[in-house]
Amino acid sequence: MATNCFRQETEKIKDWLIELRREFHQHPEPSMEEFRTCRTIKETLSELGLEPEPNFPEPAVVATLTGAEETGPTIALRADMDALPITEKNEVPYASQQPGLMHACGHDAHLAMLLGAGMVLSKRRSELPGNVKLIFQPSEETYPGGARMLIEHGVLENPHVDAIFAHHVQSHLEVGQVGVKPGNFMASTREFTLTVKGKSGHAAHPQRGIDSIVITAQIIMAFQTIASRLTSPTTPVVVSACTIAGGVKPNVLAGEVTVAGTVRVLEEAVGQQVERQMEEIVRGLTQTYGAGYSLHFQPGYPAVQNDPALAELVTAAAAKIVGKEQVIQLEQPSMGGEDFGWYQRYRPGVITNLGCGNTARGLTAPIHNERFDIDEDCLVYGAAITAQVAWDYLRARP
Repeated sequence: MATNCFRQETEKIKDWLIELRREFHQHPEPSMEEFRTCRTIKETLSELGLEPEPNFPEPAVVATLTGAEETGPTIALRADMDALPITEKNEVPYASQQPGLMHACGHDAHLAMLLGAGMVLSKRRSELPGNVKLIFQPSEETYPGGARMLIEHGVLENPHVDAIFAHHVQSHLEVGQVGVKPGNFMASTREFTLTVKGKSGHAAHPQRGIDSIVITAQIIMAFQTIASRLTSPTTPVVVSACTIAGGVKPNVLAGEVTVAGTVRVLEEAVGQQVERQMEEIVRGLTQTYGAGYSLHFQPGYPAVQNDPALAELVTAAAAKIVGKEQVIQLEQPSMGGEDFGWYQRYRPGVITNLGCGNTARGLTAPIHNERFDIDEDCLVYGAAITAQVAWDYLRARP
């Protein structure tokens, strides 16, 4: 078949892809509550002649497209489903109809693209020398993440998955561009919760209390020295305090302050080092002022490590769809996290950045922003590349 065949086929279903994406966008659902989304996916798969596998609990959906050689290799294609607790501010006819919920991370687009790839591949199943497993995964945004749950339910077996692929839309790339990075691509994540336990008292007499706010402020600033002074400048580390709560009244010293945040690293050993350094900083500063503390870490997602050989195949497949000049080899990893890393612990895999931005149309808001939106042409490119990757992988295997 011609190298751009899947591009041509997905162009023909562009209106259908847009309709699907807008249906998902208008009805966002939080992590592990994506039941309407699940029903829509199952109905669509049924129309394509694909039956969901029964051993995966809703809201997850998994379906396998069995090719002409059932015993051949199997590639898995994954899309995530959940939305974010963000109130949308876009004034568009397909805006979220759920107050306080929004597809601000592009998962609606991921779903539509995977269903589109499933459609065009299902028409060619008699030519496939292997199988394609379609994974519609809940709860990417919330620990412990849906990927780990699906792995525990056997998503990488029956049939045995040999490789796995996914996209993630990004508005800093223009529509029609694809970013690929072999090796270290996204960070390992963990969350922390710190409570500083001081002693309340009248704000006019601070010497009689232990001011948890002042201590906490020093701790937060000291955390920044982990990256700037306690770690090699060539080792990426992010420590971000993202929420803070404490105090009851403007003239009462805060007895307790609680801070929550995230740590991002590319290597697990560095993450363990950062935990120790944070503990030492907190212990030292609280002891200095006579306060107590509790500090807890919650493991998050493992780092995303794109398989180099599979990245080459993905690069070549993407070039067939958008042109070689539009496939960008990314130089720097992202400190964002993705539970796609769980799959890569067990199978070689690649996740790419798929351009969805359009500067001329003002579509530049980043993911996780209340005005995030996509140029819907990316649905055609994403579906076509997904199908091309599966096709090329299966046909390249002995």
